[in-house]
Amino acid sequence: MYLRRSILSLGLLLSACGDPSTETATSDDPKTTGEPGSETGGGTQGVSGTTIDPPQTTGDPPSTTGSNTVTGDESGNFLDPTGGNNNQCDVWAQDCPAGEKCAGYADDGSEHWNSTRCVPVVENAAEPGEPCQIEEGVASGIDNCAKGSFCWYMDYTTLEGTCIVACSGSAESPTCPDNRHCDISNNGTLLLCLETCDPLVPSCPGDQLCFSSGEGTFICDLDNSGDGGAYGEPCAFVNGCNYGLFCSNTDTVPGCASATGCCSEFCDLTVEPTTCSGAPMQTCEPWYEPGAAPPGFEDVGACTILL
Repeated sequence: MYLRRSILSLGLLLSACGDPSTETATSDDPKTTGEPGSETGGGTQGVSGTTIDPPQTTGDPPSTTGSNTVTGDESGNFLDPTGGNNNQCDVWAQDCPAGEKCAGYADDGSEHWNSTRCVPVVENAAEPGEPCQIEEGVASGIDNCAKGSFCWYMDYTTLEGTCIVACSGSAESPTCPDNRHCDISNNGTLLLCLETCDPLVPSCPGDQLCFSSGEGTFICDLDNSGDGGAYGEPCAFVNGCNYGLFCSNTDTVPGCASATGCCSEFCDLTVEPTTCSGAPMQTCEPWYEPGAAPPGFEDVGACTILL
């Protein structure tokens, strides 16, 4: 299962909020089956954390009347219940011996990336955009992608995917090509350059979802909603709700009985009257703090219950 990041317990951004999308802020989204991480950013409510399951968050949610917090450490990093942190190399520095690359992997054999290790770089390695193959399990870190790239968008049965560029630079100043956004998740073990998107308009390729990253930017990544993910249904990860929805705190969605969170809707602040399935209990509130919305995203809101 591809659980992308953790949920943020969101609060809506009223007058001063953080971005829930900071999928873990660091952009630390846990992508894996694991617990959600916290976020810091401009998002209002929702999960925007990074946890991807298999083993997808991100900054603090905007505050509003009420608090939203996500499970994670003080920086919003995903907390791996299995431990992890048996790092053998630095994914930023790529300090492995010649012929190897530093990759994130699951040190307990699970599908939750939580550590790093040096793995071989194969001859005639696949370049970004080309098909790739993962060996020895989805979170083994072993693939046939070139150094500086990672096998992602994988099929969990065949372990086939597509090579994507890994972030370069540093955690403090990450860079990606082609206007992509650097999504740092699973306690910094995954550095993925992902496409950006608009949550109010279908703008992601294929079966991908649009959700908030740890830095407050909306990014595309795989859909883990399965047969669920509809408005009001339980969720626990940022990629666990259908397109146009986000994983919100339990107390911001009418009738939510889940212990983790329930799917709520993005809404357009420029449309009058705004529409929320949970109205009149839910209202459309700004996703970003005043003045913090990136150009073109001033209209993004979230359906929530002000606490």
